[in-house]
Amino acid sequence: MVKLLENTFRSVNIGLVNELALMCARMKIDVWEVIGAAATSVRLFMPFTPPRAGRPLHPDRSVLLSWKARASGFEARFIELAATSTGTCPST
Repeated sequence: MVKLLENTFRSVNIGLVNELALMCARMKIDVWEVIGAAATSVRLFMPFTPPRAGRPLHPDRSVLLSWKARASGFEARFIELAATSTGTCPST
């Protein structure tokens, strides 16, 4: 479960930054500048970066956590949404 939490944390944050990258592109804002500026904050901030164009994303174990949750009668919508935005979640 600890490893699943770590991988899900990563997946959720990558999903967030992927969406931010798309939003910044639409708004003509440099996402790398935004991430760099946020990383200088005195508050806790962990910089995650969007993948470079053409770089494939590798599946992670957050999909397994979502599957196990569903098998237990719990729908992990947030985890599934993040996994979908990173390209790691098969359609359910």
